[in-house]
Amino acid sequence: MPPAFDKLQPLGDRVKPIRVDELQGRIAHAQELMTNAKPRFDVLYVTPGTTLSYYVGTPWGLSERIVALMIPREGSPLMICPAFEEGRLREQLRWPIELRVWQEDESPYALIAKWLAERGIRTGRVAVEETTKYVFFDGLRQAAQSLDYSSGNPVRFLSSVASWKRLTAVQRSFVGTKDRSPCGGHTSPCSGCGGSLYG
Repeated sequence: MPPAFDKLQPLGDRVKPIRVDELQGRIAHAQELMTNAKPRFDVLYVTPGTTLSYYVGTPWGLSERIVALMIPREGSPLMICPAFEEGRLREQLRWPIELRVWQEDESPYALIAKWLAERGIRTGRVAVEETTKYVFFDGLRQAAQSLDYSSGNPVRFLSSVASWKRLTAVQRSFVGTKDRSPCGGHTSPCSGCGGSLYG
């Protein structure tokens, strides 16, 4: 083991679980970004992956059966999932989120389209999260053809303060290796020495 590892210290109580109000704040921040975008977005479409976990605190594996989070520019979010996964998903959700389920003989995309119509989102722009599988994107596009679909990159979740809290916590775990860099360790991308949190 490199000698630097001998200096590592346990994180202890310096790392805190992400609170529900932080998760809800991330959704509110996404809604703010959608509102301020030019032209603005009306809804953010998120499927399983790190972005889903970032917003609702629920890790969920990707499969051929869609689970999705819809964050409208205004109002409360929606999640959809297969009916047989409803119990497991409800158990893992950190706070009550509207959840609609689809049966094997139903279209999950029609379910989303119906919810969008109920919210008055019949036209406008959908921000599609960048890691969304094409089949999930195309399914919704076919079900809700009056909407425009664009990359969700402008709704950048890493721009929130909460994300930097997580990154700072990671940096603290490397407290024993601060002497690797001229500035004594990084808490964010560093213009002082050209380094970053990770190197």
